[in-house]
Amino acid sequence: MSLYSRFTAFFRRRKLDADMAEEMRAHLELLTEEYVRRGLSPTEARHAAQREFGGVEQIKERARDQRGGRWLADLMQDARVGWRMLGRERGFTALCVLVVALGIGATTVIFSMVDAVLLRPLPIAEADRAWRVWSTNQARKVTSFSVSYPDYADWARRSTSWETLAAFDSRNVNLLVQGEPERLRAGVATHNALELLGWRVAHGRTFSSDDDLPGRGRVALLTEPLWRSRFGADPAIVGREIVIDAAPYAVVGVLAAGQGIDFGVEIVLPTALPTLFTGLRL
Repeated sequence: MSLYSRFTAFFRRRKLDADMAEEMRAHLELLTEEYVRRGLSPTEARHAAQREFGGVEQIKERARDQRGGRWLADLMQDARVGWRMLGRERGFTALCVLVVALGIGATTVIFSMVDAVLLRPLPIAEADRAWRVWSTNQARKVTSFSVSYPDYADWARRSTSWETLAAFDSRNVNLLVQGEPERLRAGVATHNALELLGWRVAHGRTFSSDDDLPGRGRVALLTEPLWRSRFGADPAIVGREIVIDAAPYAVVGVLAAGQGIDFGVEIVLPTALPTLFTGLRL
């Protein structure tokens, strides 16, 4: 019997069992009639026919085994018994469900952390050549804290040990859209940070070195989701002014799809902040 036939036979087992029972009954009647013709009484003929035919239930079990699917039937029967037992012990059932839920939740959280920290590559270009740099304060026994913008500017001007030194941070800003303020997460980056991160633009341009200078950075880059959801995916947005934290900013470009999502930012500004995270690429 093919696998398909065994599978379909499992779902037709009631009809097959009924057909088999009818067929065996017919065989017993024929044997009984044969023994009656030989001179036995109906009762004796019936007993003789049953002895010759064999055990009915044993024959049924052998036929079910030959059809296959016995393991599935046993599994379903065990599941029904287990379900009835759980229904009677509701407190125990609730405890089991809680333990399983906590186990699944803990496993999911642990895997997510391992995936983000160990398995998934860093969301930047040439991640194997990138390093993250922190300030230290030996006097106060502080091993790492955010780099100030003056320190970053001094390092970038005087150091020669790396190819590129870039700064990136994030903060909350208010974007005014059609007269209504909306809270957004903004990335704050130096012009070369976008190159280090591997971010590209679909429209317009990225930041230039002039945008890093104090007082000149009133420009902004939109992420692709923000561009579509708040500005109708209009390419003409490049060059227009938008209002961020009550100040006008000129939109110079729209990032390509997927850029900035891993960092959770919706808009990018080239503004120098008091504290910035810096990354350097050797």
